[in-house]
Amino acid sequence: MTNNLLGISIDRALVSEEPIENISFTDEILENADTVNLSFHNVEFERCRFFGCIFEKSSFRKVLFRNCDFSNCDFSDSYIRDVTFKNSKGVGTKFVKSRLINIKAEDSNFSYANLGSTKIEKSSFSSTLFTSASISEASLKSLTLTDCIFDSTDFFKTPLKGIDLSACSLENILVSENFREVEGAKMNLYQAAAIASRLGVIIV
Repeated sequence: MTNNLLGISIDRALVSEEPIENISFTDEILENADTVNLSFHNVEFERCRFFGCIFEKSSFRKVLFRNCDFSNCDFSDSYIRDVTFKNSKGVGTKFVKSRLINIKAEDSNFSYANLGSTKIEKSSFSSTLFTSASISEASLKSLTLTDCIFDSTDFFKTPLKGIDLSACSLENILVSENFREVEGAKMNLYQAAAIASRLGVIIV
C-alpha cells in the first residue's frame, strides 16, 4: 500500500473493519490496493489518482470525486449512494452488479466502463462520456441525461423505457435485433430516424 494519508487510512480501516469517514484526500496516489468490503462515508477526493485498485463489495456514501482518475479500477458488487463525480475519469472502470443511487456526474469520462447488470436510480449525468461502455442487462430508473455521449454503447437487454435520451448522442448503440430496448425511450427526431433506418424503415 502506498505510504500516504489515503494508504494509511485504508490499512487502518481494513484492520479495524471500521469505515473511512469525515475526511478529505488531496493529490493522493493509490496503487494496486485490494480493499474489498471497505466503507467510505462523507469523504472527498480531490485530484487523486488510483491505479489498479480493487474496491469490490465496498460502500461509498456521500462521497465526492473531483478531478480524480480511477480508470480501470474495479468497483464491482458495490453500493454507491449520494456520490458526485466532477471532471473525473473512469475509463474502463468496472461497476458490474453494483447499485448506484442518487449519483451526479458532470464533465466526466466513463468510456469503455463496464456497468453490466448494475442498478442505477435517481441519478443525473451531464456532459459525460460513455463511449463504447457496456450498460447491458442493467436497470435504469429516474435518470436525467444532458449532453452525454453514448456512441457505440452496449445497452443489450437494458430497457430504456421512460428514459429521455433526446439531449444525448446515440451513434451506433448496441441493442438486440428487434430493438426492444429502445421501446418507450424518449428521443429527438434525428435519433428516431437513425433507429428507424437501422430497422429498414425508409423515411420519405
